[in-house]
Amino acid sequence: MGFENGASSDDFNYQFKPELYRTFEQIVQLSSDIKKKSTKEQLSDARPIASYNAGHIDEAIDNWWKNLQNADGTIRTPEEIWAISKANGIDLSNPQVVSCQSGITATWLFASYEHAGIYDVSVYDGSYNEWSDRIKNITLPA
Repeated sequence: MGFENGASSDDFNYQFKPELYRTFEQIVQLSSDIKKKSTKEQLSDARPIASYNAGHIDEAIDNWWKNLQNADGTIRTPEEIWAISKANGIDLSNPQVVSCQSGITATWLFASYEHAGIYDVSVYDGSYNEWSDRIKNITLPA
C-alpha cells in the first residue's frame, strides 16, 4: 500500500508515551485528590451534557467536544477553546486528564487542548465505561 508522499505503511514508527495514558487506579486517586483540593489537575469529560448527567467520573467536569468545533466541523480557535472551557469551569492553565464514554472522543478533546497550546494533557482510555464498571467494587480513598 502506498502513500501520497511515497512512504509505505512500513515507514510508520510508533512510540508509546506512557505519560499520556492514565489507568483506572490513577483516576481513582485523581478523583480523590481533586475532591480534597490537593491537586490542580482537572478531569475533563468530552461527552454531551445528557450523557454526563446520566453518570460521570467523580469530580469530572463536562466539556463536550462538539462545542469545541465550528458548525462545519473544523476546530475553533485556541482563544475560543480557552473561553468555552473556562465557561464550563475548566482552567486550561492546569494539567488536564480527558475522558469520555469509551476513550474515543476523549482524544478529540486531547487534540483540541493541544491546538489551544495546552500540552500537559493525558487520556483516561478506559473512561466512563471502565469507571462505572469497576468503581462499585472498590473503596474510594478518604
